[in-house]
This record gives sequence, C-alpha cells and structure tokens, in this order.
Amino acid sequence: MKCENPAASIWQPTNYPSISLSKTALSVHQTARLITKASNYLQKPNLPSRTPKTLRIITPEHGLFAVSNIIFGCGAVGGLLINGKDEEKQDTFELAIRSGVNWFDTAPSYGAGVSESALGCLLTTADAAIQVSTKVSIDSRDSDYYGQVERSLSDSLRRLNKSRVTLIQLHNPIANDTNGRVIGINEIMKPHGVLDALDNIKMQGMASEIGITGLGETAALLKVIKSNRLASMQLVYNLLNASAAISMPPSWPHYNFTGLVDTCFEHGVAVFGIRAFAAGILATTQRHGKEQPLTPSDTIASEQFKQQHLSQVLFGHKKPDARLALRFALSQPRIHAVIIGLAQTKHLEMALRATEEGPLDEQSLAQIQTGWRSFKG
Repeated sequence: MKCENPAASIWQPTNYPSISLSKTALSVHQTARLITKASNYLQKPNLPSRTPKTLRIITPEHGLFAVSNIIFGCGAVGGLLINGKDEEKQDTFELAIRSGVNWFDTAPSYGAGVSESALGCLLTTADAAIQVSTKVSIDSRDSDYYGQVERSLSDSLRRLNKSRVTLIQLHNPIANDTNGRVIGINEIMKPHGVLDALDNIKMQGMASEIGITGLGETAALLKVIKSNRLASMQLVYNLLNASAAISMPPSWPHYNFTGLVDTCFEHGVAVFGIRAFAAGILATTQRHGKEQPLTPSDTIASEQFKQQHLSQVLFGHKKPDARLALRFALSQPRIHAVIIGLAQTKHLEMALRATEEGPLDEQSLAQIQTGWRSFKG
C-alpha cells in the first residue's frame, strides 16, 4: 500500500479574535427527545445497507451524529497503523468498514504522526461515511494556545488528507495546577485559554466538535464538563477501574473517577470509553512492553494482580478474557462507544464477536462485583 499525502485544503491562520462562548447543556428530557427522534430516523428503510446494528446516537447539544459502539483506535498500544504491514492495515480497515465501524480515533503523538499518515492513506480507499477524531497536546511552557492548536491540527489534517475532522480533543491530563504535561484548570478555562483555542478551531471549520481526554484530577475534570463547552470526553472504563460510572468497594484499589459519566450525561457530553483492555492486561498474558497504566499509583504488577484475582473468581483460573473485558465496557449504557486498540486483524474479529454477544447479563455483572469486594490485596 503506497500513498501520497498531498496537503489538504486547510485554513490559514490570520488574526486571533476575542471570543466569548456560552452554551446550554442538554437536559435529560431534551436528550431523550433527541434519541427518540434519531431512532425514528435510523429506522427509515432508505438508509444505506452499511448502517451497523451496533449504531448508537451521541447527542451533544451541537446536533446528532451516529457512532458505532466500537471505535477503531489507531494508537501506539495496539499499534497496527504504526507497526503493522500495509496489507494487514488495509485488510483490517476494510473489515472494519464492512462491519459498520464508522469512527477512527488517532493523534499526532501516535508514532510521531505515523498513525495519522497511515489512516490518511487508508481513508483515500474508502467510499463510506467515516468520522475521524484526533487530538492536540499543549506545551504548557508556550502561552500561545491558539497558535499551538492551529499548527498541530493543520499538520494533522495534512497527514490525514482531510480539510476537517469530526472531533478535536485535548490530549493533556487536566488538574488543579499546571505541572509539565498536566494543564491546570485555570489555563483550560480562562479567556484565550485552551478551550477558547479549541473553540476557535471549530469556528474556523477545521473541526466540527471539541472534546477532552479524561485524565488527571477528577475535580478539575468535573469543572470542565460543567462548563457546557464539550461535545465529548474520553475516559478510562474497564474491569480494573469502573469508578467513572460505578461505585467501587473500598477493598478494590483504584484511582477514583467518581461522577464523571453521570456528569457528562447531565451536561450533554458524549462519553467514549478507553483502556477497555487495560493496555492488554485484560486481553492476554503476553507482555509487549507498551503496557503503561494511565493513573497514579497503578503499576503493571498491580494491574495484573487484580486481573488474575478477577479471573480466578469468574473462571477458576488466572487467564484474562478479552471478550469479557470488551463486553463489560459495552455494558455501561451511558458510554456511547468504546475505543479499542488493535495490533492484528484477529483482534478486530474478536471485538466484532464480542459486540454480537452484547452486554453482559446481570449475573455476570454481579459476579464481577463479588470479585471487587473479595479482593484482599
């Protein structure tokens, strides 16, 4: 697979206008009405045959758009688009499209642009309607947030062979104070801060919506959600840490993301789950060297110890089960889609089987709760 990456038709920066944006979040009732309206539309017989059975509707205040409940993650942990052979990239991409996967998530930091370039090449071979999301990482030492975001997304669009993306997301963790890669809440929220820089990109037509990656300090993340300026949020949700949506027992060690999913729901923010396989720990016993917990105090050893305990409770042995892990993530109704990392075509095939099997039943979910409560680490 050979692909040129001609420069896309992209916006050229001019003056940075002073902007003041105010948005009103969807109420629960408004969201329900939008979902009903969208469901009625999707049932019309003239929709394309490629519409997947797994289709969900995400309803940020900005409008309606469809997303398959699994998203093709183009990151470094799975690494297919970075390290895979061209033929397998193409085969996996085509399988995803045929199966109704309509969203691909990437970032400039994935392989230093290699992921975006590979995806851009693949997109030239597709005739399906595909949504693309990418990210921007802010350098806290440079106060020119507008310039940073514009330059980063311009480079991403060139690599992706696109003039705009569906979603641009802040890739940095967010906390009370700025510290290295972590961006402080004041820098996010202030006039001409990070959110204003992202909104400026949206106003210029380079991205349809803006979002964040839900890492950092929970209190700071909640403040950003409540600003009513986000369309989406990516957050950790898996068998080892489901605290963003479920109250977990004190006996189970985990970083506390309590309230994130419910607050997103209340403010009309779509939720994309990440780390469903905990960087592979919930999928395989083979370690590839790219496992890296995203939350403080967690280590590969501690995550693996918790996985083995859960598997022992559920199955009577210590081996992980990737399909169980994905079905658990898909069982949370307030998570609109789960982003999965892939290293091989067979990983997508497994994920598609898991979506066919559907969410876990109540008995399985209760057994998982038992596993959490019985942990004596």
